[in-house]
Amino acid sequence: MPYLGEIKIWPVRFVPENWLPCDGRLLKVQEHQALFSIIENTYGGDGRKDFALPDLRGVFPIGSGTGSSGTRYLMGTRVSQETQSVVNHVTFDVPLPEHTHKAEFTWENAPSDPVQVVVNNAANSSASPGGNYLAVASGSGNPKVYGAKPTANPPATLAGVSGGTGGGIKSGTVTVSKEGIPNAKAAVDVTSTFKMLPPYLTLGFIICVEGGDYPPRREDDSMMP
Repeated sequence: MPYLGEIKIWPVRFVPENWLPCDGRLLKVQEHQALFSIIENTYGGDGRKDFALPDLRGVFPIGSGTGSSGTRYLMGTRVSQETQSVVNHVTFDVPLPEHTHKAEFTWENAPSDPVQVVVNNAANSSASPGGNYLAVASGSGNPKVYGAKPTANPPATLAGVSGGTGGGIKSGTVTVSKEGIPNAKAAVDVTSTFKMLPPYLTLGFIICVEGGDYPPRREDDSMMP
């Protein structure tokens, strides 16, 4: 006589009397009080009006407790992921073939380089001094360089404008763009999906729901994790 709640592997298509398939179906607590007192709602259900049978469709059982790897497996825990995706970081040691794709870059700090530019500050009497710039000598009078009204040849008295020659070196900083590195190694993330199922043979799992003996407890009241 089997114990109530006992599970067996069943190689036949029909389900025997007093047994049900382990398909996760809900049973009413009022109709199966003895079975509910044994498995409770460990495998589903609200635990008041109904409770679920273990669902072993498409999965395989493993022993509860802490495995050798340190992972703890609790009674009733179900993991139904049959495949797993892995991202491999692949680096190419040779340049990729010429191709076009969209790329976006954000610079946190724009690169810059110091530069020096040679200039000539010689004064000139013409309206547009080529290679030079208009200069005003220090002193009083605040001479005006341009006329009051913009005309083709604006009349202006360039009082206090000094002539002569001069030169110098102007220093400053110029922001430059970042150039790419030719023939650089290219890293590409490749996602692969593989099945985690070992070789298998499909059989049925059934559970005794009626007519079985009620399992007696051990004196030390040992419990499964």
